[in-house]
Parts: sequence; C-alpha cells; structure tokens
Amino acid sequence: MAGETPQRADDHLLTPDNAVLVLIDYQPEQVGTVRSIGHDEMMLNITAVARAARAYELPVVLSTVGVELGVNTGTIAELRDALPATKEIDRTTLNS
Repeated sequence: MAGETPQRADDHLLTPDNAVLVLIDYQPEQVGTVRSIGHDEMMLNITAVARAARAYELPVVLSTVGVELGVNTGTIAELRDALPATKEIDRTTLNS
C-alpha cells in the first residue's frame, strides 16, 4: 500500500531479518594453518566483519569444534573481543 514502510524481511537488501553471519572454527588450531593470507591481515579482516555485524545488529553464529572434548581451544581472542555477547556453538564432528 502506498505510504507504508516495507518490512525489513521483505527488503531486497540484506537486513538482520533476512541474513546471518556464520563464523566457523576461528580457533587457534585452525587459524594457525592458514597460509593464503598473513595472520595479522586475516585478524584485521575478520574482526572488522564481526564489528560491522554487531553494529548492524546482524545475527552471528559462532561455531567451534572439539572444545568440550578437550581436543581444541575456543575461538581466538580477537574475535571473542569483537563479539563478547555471542555464544559459541561447539560441535563434536568436523562437518559444520
């Protein structure tokens, strides 16, 4: 109807109602094996994305693997600092 504000879920742009940021296994054991980008640059990139998601109130899923099993440690400190209120979802298998 004319004059009505469209619902964000119906928006053709990405909004917190129709998008989510999924961060999978940003753990020291996995991050330390990346060689296609420098570590410092990768940390700057992912923390910038995380801060932008938080600023725009975008839902964030933060996944880890093997933390409760004692095999791996949790999410890297830089990302935890950027997303302090986001709970980790720990998996017991490698497939996300």
